[in-house]
Amino acid sequence: LAPTVMSLCGRKAVGVCMNQVLCRLSVRCSSTVTLSSRNKTFGGYTERYRHYSDSLKCEMGFAVFKPTETGSPPPVVYWLSGLTCDDTNFIFKAGAQQHLQDAGLMAVCPDTSPRGCDIEGEDDAYDFGSGAGFYLNATTPLYKENYQMFSYISEVHSFEASSVSQLFCSVYWFVHGIQ
Repeated sequence: LAPTVMSLCGRKAVGVCMNQVLCRLSVRCSSTVTLSSRNKTFGGYTERYRHYSDSLKCEMGFAVFKPTETGSPPPVVYWLSGLTCDDTNFIFKAGAQQHLQDAGLMAVCPDTSPRGCDIEGEDDAYDFGSGAGFYLNATTPLYKENYQMFSYISEVHSFEASSVSQLFCSVYWFVHGIQ
């Protein structure tokens, strides 16, 4: 069974099967993923990657924790951080590496929004624009070119499934502080 992300819309819980949705989107990025840092932590590796996002039309980054290799692909946890966060919150700031290593889980943590796009108002409030953590595709004129976060998550998913790691056997999605 494909994992489900649950979000509350008013009082009604709505489930979205992210794996099926992302596979249907089939967004592929034409840019190269570059490893920007790699540190051994708790037996595994904490890595950060940079790339140009075709969906967001700017430089982006994501963090990955890879547990010690066991010969079989590890299950992958996608952690979508929320309001005022970035790609470092879960792995670095929350200290998740030891728990991920103990459980044999890989974690992939994309940044929460485009940054530095110079859009009027994008940095005026903490709960909108840069760092806000809305994983949807914007439709308003000022934001629709750069704030295509749902499509961006598909880009990261395609990177992770191809160039960043080996093939994986299970994928789990977790969200935190999503508006």
